[in-house]
Amino acid sequence: MEKIERRKNQHLQYALEFHSEQNPDWEGIDLPLCSFPELDIKEIELTTQVMGFSLRYPFYINAMTGGSEQAEEWNRSLAILARECDLMLAMGSYSIALQKNEAKSSFAVIRREAPNICLGVNLGADKTVSQAQRAVEESEADFLQIHVNPLQELIMLEGERSFCGWLKNIEEMVRRVKVPVMVKQVGFGMSRADIERLAQIGVRTIDISGSGGTDFAKIENARRQKPYLALGNLGISTPDSLRSSRPFQQSLEILASGGIKNALHIAKALSLGAKAAGIAGQILYLLKKEGLEQTIAELEHWKQELTRLYLICGVKSTVEMNRLAEREQAKPADDRQGNRRRQTFGKEP
Repeated sequence: MEKIERRKNQHLQYALEFHSEQNPDWEGIDLPLCSFPELDIKEIELTTQVMGFSLRYPFYINAMTGGSEQAEEWNRSLAILARECDLMLAMGSYSIALQKNEAKSSFAVIRREAPNICLGVNLGADKTVSQAQRAVEESEADFLQIHVNPLQELIMLEGERSFCGWLKNIEEMVRRVKVPVMVKQVGFGMSRADIERLAQIGVRTIDISGSGGTDFAKIENARRQKPYLALGNLGISTPDSLRSSRPFQQSLEILASGGIKNALHIAKALSLGAKAAGIAGQILYLLKKEGLEQTIAELEHWKQELTRLYLICGVKSTVEMNRLAEREQAKPADDRQGNRRRQTFGKEP
């Protein structure tokens, strides 16, 4: 097995090994429940608009893998999952297929299994416009997803050490590639300054992809004999990245991924202004643990839960769910004070 294929398989192995079904970052976010929603559940509409596409559900399958025989089987399952659940799907990094013709089958399986889904092809920000156009054509993608991952690259044994020109490359791809372009982090989050720089070069759809999910710093450190421990616990959480995006939410499409494990996390991300939520590691885990049929059933259950979460928040659409961002607040200090008051109430002075 060649080094790049081994690396892809190791990424899958460690993503599953390090996976956690918990993400405490979402515990500080409260949904504003409504005692008098004045809504019928039949009125609830989960659709959302992303990059000009109308999506029936406000969550999607985010970029994971490709480039090896093992990855091809994962991509087959992901394609069937997206097809059966009517979800948008972003495939894993296509870079290996630009280098090796034999790697293309691990990506081509997606279109064979799911010819009608909204499909994205993923490339790094170091790639050129011509490479991006080729990737879009070969994969029959509806949109281009550009990932940015300097922290991962710096830890990766085979990673990049120069990051000059990334913004220029992205600007050129936005301007010249014929399909819509989304830019995403890989799990380390984006600051307000990051979002502003992307907006300045014409990017209109950004997945802030915060920490709390698949940890590529931890994965790459596990592949090293001597890990870079100082780089192992960095990143901005998904909720904090969404808060940083608030000044741009009227002019940009902000998407959220990173540590989203269930329907409640999706609803909380939407309440912080995300147009849709991307899930990768949790879906990988469900497929491994439960199998394809049970994972389909679980995602269908998420849709039912989301419908009920919308209703109990007193909203009937994703647009209205996004407006809750103005009212959201993390569990405040006085709430903790209240807990302390309750603990001491009735005791002798």
